[in-house]
Amino acid sequence: MIAPPDAPATVCLFALDGLPGVTLDELDALAERQTRTERKYLVSSEHLAAAMELLPVRPRVLDIDDRRRFRYESIYFDTLGFDSYLDAARRRPQRFKVRTRTYVDAGRCWIEAKFRTRTGRTEKRRAEIALGDGGRLSEESLAFLDGFPLVRPHLAHLGPALRTRYGRSTLVLGSSRVTIDVDLDCSVPGRSAGGVGVGDLIIIETKGDRAVGDFDRALWSLHVRPSAISKYGLGMAALHPHLPSNAWRRILDRHVAPTL
Repeated sequence: MIAPPDAPATVCLFALDGLPGVTLDELDALAERQTRTERKYLVSSEHLAAAMELLPVRPRVLDIDDRRRFRYESIYFDTLGFDSYLDAARRRPQRFKVRTRTYVDAGRCWIEAKFRTRTGRTEKRRAEIALGDGGRLSEESLAFLDGFPLVRPHLAHLGPALRTRYGRSTLVLGSSRVTIDVDLDCSVPGRSAGGVGVGDLIIIETKGDRAVGDFDRALWSLHVRPSAISKYGLGMAALHPHLPSNAWRRILDRHVAPTL
């Protein structure tokens, strides 16, 4: 289970309370830059704390009503043949993901389509939907997805494939964002048990319009390099062992374990 956002963050050794805040409106304005370079890292709390100390400027942290850690729930949709997963596992140069994302504490939900371009950049498009539609593709969501040629041929065959839950804090450094995810739990929608996660490790994702950001440089100086991390990929590979998983095999073997 994900701890409430105001509970002690046992995996984080730095105090977000000591950082200046940023509002949701400011963060949303930054998020409008939907084409970006992304890097992901799987780190310990010690490495995260050390990286924070190496930053040239103090980041700002998303703060809503004095909360700085928020609960997220995503439902990923795929075909019966797992076309979206297999394209990612086989590193297809052009691929897509479809998911709904529920901001549990804010009581809002979005349908999202993510695309990997041939240049290695990520494009994301999204639209807000009714809070109760997070577990299915409503008519509104299908109409939104129909606007994307890469997704359109699969629309009639998409169904819920994976649920992810985690706690997230978001930092802003100039024009870049850094998300810090803890307590990851991946499960099959409709099942109440049998989830997997990465224990006390932290998933960091840097997102910006520059090739390399300050947070990347801080982690690299600590000899922490980007990892092939995908919540959808890790969860699907762990929960469906028959699927090809070479893209995530190192992390699967070393770090993925059942959640309580």
